[in-house]
Amino acid sequence: MSPAGTNKENMHMTYEEELAEQKAKYFALATRLDRFWNGFSGPDPTWDIPYPIPRRKGCWGRCYASRYNGTTYFGFAAHWARWRADANPAKNEFKLDDDHLWLDRQNMVLGADDVLAWLSEVERDPDRANRRIAEEFPKDERMGVVPRSIVERYIPDAYSIGKALGPAKSRAFVRIHASGYFHREENAQLEDMTANQFFEYCRIAYLAAERKDDHLDRTLTGREMYHRYADGRCGALLEIDPDSPDEFLAWLDHKTPCTRDLGDHPWEIKCGGNTTHIDLYVGRPRRYDWLPDAKKKDSKESRTVFVGLRGHHIGRIVETVKMFLALHKAGLPIWIDDADDVRDRIIGRDLMGLIPESESLHRGWQEFPRDFHVSDVLHFSDFGRARRFALPFVSWRPLPVLLLR
Repeated sequence: MSPAGTNKENMHMTYEEELAEQKAKYFALATRLDRFWNGFSGPDPTWDIPYPIPRRKGCWGRCYASRYNGTTYFGFAAHWARWRADANPAKNEFKLDDDHLWLDRQNMVLGADDVLAWLSEVERDPDRANRRIAEEFPKDERMGVVPRSIVERYIPDAYSIGKALGPAKSRAFVRIHASGYFHREENAQLEDMTANQFFEYCRIAYLAAERKDDHLDRTLTGREMYHRYADGRCGALLEIDPDSPDEFLAWLDHKTPCTRDLGDHPWEIKCGGNTTHIDLYVGRPRRYDWLPDAKKKDSKESRTVFVGLRGHHIGRIVETVKMFLALHKAGLPIWIDDADDVRDRIIGRDLMGLIPESESLHRGWQEFPRDFHVSDVLHFSDFGRARRFALPFVSWRPLPVLLLR
């Protein structure tokens, strides 16, 4: 936390004085929370407090708190400011973490004051306070879901996977799905696979999903393409006999003649971050793990692998589907993860998640229950002037209710 303040009262404070002031406020807030009903994360109590920011008309913040072994852990999101604090009054321990502070330091300095003041209002008139939350909390800061078809209608170019894929390829994938292809796992299984066969898969995939910024050299072999365009941490895949199924299976099972490290990324054929790359992966079929050791040594199952694609980020899903279609057209066994969700995203019948404006969209889909099948997220503000047209189709996540014990 920088020593300079932003409000008149702490403008001339030293860093130590300001930190001491914040410590007293958070100790008071940690104690004050015990007057209110809490939720739970396992056995630990949690609180979720929407609160108005009096300095900014119509603006609200969110205070999240959880307690473990006497320490209350606070997380704040308030008008482009995010910070954390830990407070344990019994042990006189306090820590303020502003490493993730964005643009608005004033709200961090006054955040504990704002929440304490708001909790006083809740205590005086809980009915009125909770009515204010329900009526005034900004929709741009709420979580919810909206059909992709509505997003495509009002934001036509940003989130339409079917449009980006094109009508012919969209219809081709939907027809394959409707045929029951993804109900038969044997459609992705191959016996006696070699490294060179895997590299041929890669060549077809690279050619099918080529983008302008890939600068793909189409004259290269599959092995050369993999060496140049994949992640690079191949785990000795380039070192084994490329035409030996025995060596490939030994490599796949982490056995001799080569070693692999858990940090290797041999399947990452198109690079990206943790959620933004594309995998063309090879693994054992599910039934293999349940086979007795005798059958694992010498049987058809011991020679069989499963080949699939994984790359469902909104920026990579079109490339992934193009790869699948090209490999399928070439007559090669191939799978794509979560095929039902991919089909729904292509035809625009899935749900998209709405994330608070103050929150990053990165990994935002993880905030929604699995049975919602949310793969992509956006901010409600992305609708711009079309907010009022999209609003009737939004299902909002319930806001927390603040109740005294």
